[in-house]
Amino acid sequence: MKHTIFGLTVTGVMVVASLTASAQQNKKVAKAKEEVSEAKKDLREARVDSAADYQKFKKQTEIAIYENKKKIDQLKVKKSNDDKAAYEAYQKRVLALEEKNNELRRKLETSGKIETNKWASFKLEVSNNINEVTADINDALADNKQ
Repeated sequence: MKHTIFGLTVTGVMVVASLTASAQQNKKVAKAKEEVSEAKKDLREARVDSAADYQKFKKQTEIAIYENKKKIDQLKVKKSNDDKAAYEAYQKRVLALEEKNNELRRKLETSGKIETNKWASFKLEVSNNINEVTADINDALADNKQ
């Protein structure tokens, strides 16, 4: 009889321990599922933010490139009283500015193929290039007025 009671007690303890462990596992699984769900939601939001950032950047860059093109067109129509060598140097400068602006336009057209992990550096590089070209164009316009 003592062995039967002892056996039932041990079995009961084992069942309770097993149920407790199972309940803890279920809680861990539920928590993991919740974390995965939150991660998926965050990823969707990040993709939306990334797409919105790309569209905003692309639009701003397109506007800057268009404005630069208008200024380059103004530079092209300069009537020169300078000697031939100075005028040719001026024309080379204008053509170089136009080529830089066109290169930026081509980079922007291929920007949809940029990998996500390279986007920030691409965006910084293009922004810096736009600023440089715009400054060079503005310098040429200022020199043109003198």
